[in-house]
Amino acid sequence: MTPHHVDETKQQDPSTLRKVAVVLPQGKVSGAEKMLLELLADSLPYEIVVCAPVESELSDACLLLGYTVEDFYLPKLRDVGVRRFPRQLIHSIMALREIVLEHEIDILHGFLSLTEKVVVPVGVVTNRPIVMSVHDVVTSEAIGWWRSRAHLFLARASGLHSIAVSEFVRRSMMDAGYQANRIRVVHNGVARPAIIDGPPSRDSLGIPTDAVVFMQLGRITRWKGHMLALEAFHRLCASNVGRDMHLVFAGRPFFKEDEGFYEKLQDAVAKSRYQDRIHFVEHTSAVGNLYEVADVVLVPSVAPDPFPTVVLEAAHCGRPVIVSNAGGGVEAVVHGETGFACEPTAASFVEAMFQTLDRRWRCSAGVAACDYAQRHFSRDAYRQGIVQAWREAGGKSRKSEAR
Repeated sequence: MTPHHVDETKQQDPSTLRKVAVVLPQGKVSGAEKMLLELLADSLPYEIVVCAPVESELSDACLLLGYTVEDFYLPKLRDVGVRRFPRQLIHSIMALREIVLEHEIDILHGFLSLTEKVVVPVGVVTNRPIVMSVHDVVTSEAIGWWRSRAHLFLARASGLHSIAVSEFVRRSMMDAGYQANRIRVVHNGVARPAIIDGPPSRDSLGIPTDAVVFMQLGRITRWKGHMLALEAFHRLCASNVGRDMHLVFAGRPFFKEDEGFYEKLQDAVAKSRYQDRIHFVEHTSAVGNLYEVADVVLVPSVAPDPFPTVVLEAAHCGRPVIVSNAGGGVEAVVHGETGFACEPTAASFVEAMFQTLDRRWRCSAGVAACDYAQRHFSRDAYRQGIVQAWREAGGKSRKSEAR
């Protein structure tokens, strides 16, 4: 891998080299940001400039990988208020335009659909093709009529190319009125997370080696279903007295609005009769260690989850997953073979969790899950899908035609 991550086979032909500006509005590393880092970890036939807040977790990671990072901030209405929002939005648009011109960017890629309001104006004004990764549900039922129509208007007005992270997201986009021939499905793809020396480990958490450990990883927020997981674990313990089982919540709230829910979850655990079997692990970069602690991974989302990356990480680590069928996570699970897809109810999760108590099944499912993930959701397949989207967008661009 070269220091600037450009595939050496492409360096001999300058006409094949293009510059892509990847735009992300926040510096925390969650699902979309994780996928960007997976993409940047491989050599690419494009030169990448990452537009993200400087001195953030994301920008630091991109700099360590050897990429150029330009400071970019996208205002949020709830943070800046109605009066200041338009001025700050215009400032963000002008800042992104300057980045595009300074670096002679060929393609703009918004890695989250909420970047449309800046990426589309800049793409139209500078005559650059636009690619938009859609990691969320964009129907009016999910995000409201006005926001849904605004996203659709910007997409149609600019002719952008959309990358849906799952078939579920693609269907939701078509339901919202997007053109099917401008949507490409590129499932997330990851490599197996590395295991490092030190915590977290079973010893550091006080969990016996022979205990069955259920784990929920990721952002702590109401719709991710932590309360559902807690209730299901209570029922499982109550109906299987004598079995040593533990539940681990690994993650943190990313936004202020999630902090109240996090406190409620902690209070519920503190009042639980099984509180000595329930553990909290703060956000950590040692993700591989967490999967080593777990026997079974829970993804009990109570609202549609477009395509949770944790399902793939767990599978690559040989861990079966019990996933809610609300969203695209079911696309990465073979029900009964690599894990279970359940209704987002405590009763359904209890039934699936009970079946995973069979150690032989867990071992068999773990091997099958790893094999399935390697064949269908590899980092290489993800990279190829993104690069192909860039090529299609660049090939059809007005800028390319003008040249």
